[in-house]
Parts: sequence; C-alpha cells; structure tokens
Amino acid sequence: MKKQILFFKQRINLLIGGPLSCFYCNCCFRPVFAPYDPVHDADLMVAEQPPDKTFWFGTDEQGRDILSRVIYGSRISLSIGLVTQIINTVIGIVLGVTAGFSGSGGTILSWGLPPLCCPYPPLFLPWP
Repeated sequence: MKKQILFFKQRINLLIGGPLSCFYCNCCFRPVFAPYDPVHDADLMVAEQPPDKTFWFGTDEQGRDILSRVIYGSRISLSIGLVTQIINTVIGIVLGVTAGFSGSGGTILSWGLPPLCCPYPPLFLPWP
C-alpha cells in the first residue's frame, strides 16, 4: 500500500506515465477510440480538409481521417518497438550471464562486442 502512495506522490511519474498510459490504452483499444475506419470511410467530398471539430487531424487526399490512420498505425509501431526491446533484453541478459560466469573470456566478449557493432547502423541509413 505504501508503494502505491509513493508512486502518486512523485509528480514526474504522473506527468510522464499518465499521457503514456493514455496513449497505450488508445492504441490497444483502437476501434473504440478511432472516430472513423481509416480505409473504408474514404469520402472525396471531404478530401484535404484542415483540422476542425469533425476531423481533429484533418483529412488526406482521399478523404480519410488522419487521426484514425494514426491510431490504427500506432499499434504496429508499438508492436515493433516491444519486440526489439525484448530482443535487446535477451541479448543483454545472455551477455551479462556469460560475462559473469565465464570469467575473463566472457568479460572480454561483453566489453569487446558492442564497440564492433556501433559503427554499422549509420552504414544502413539512407542519408549521409
């Protein structure tokens, strides 16, 4: 009980965790929160409208609601982020356990492998 009270006393937790949890709930329950279907509710009569009361983010060239498309697309982005974090966690645990139990050989591996991987991501970026 004391830990729950401590969580709410720290305002930084509420300032950051509140909007993030609302965003995650919005992404998980997307059919409830999305005002329109992002694919089937295309209407050329409302194409390229600026944001207003009906379409909060406006509409695109085909008259689809941009807010609905953002809500539906965020689930895919969050899934990809979650999977990459799980993979990174598994790799970190394996390297940490290897370094801890194998002695100097594992320590050399765990300290020497990350600097070798660091230069490669910029090579795959599409811009210089």
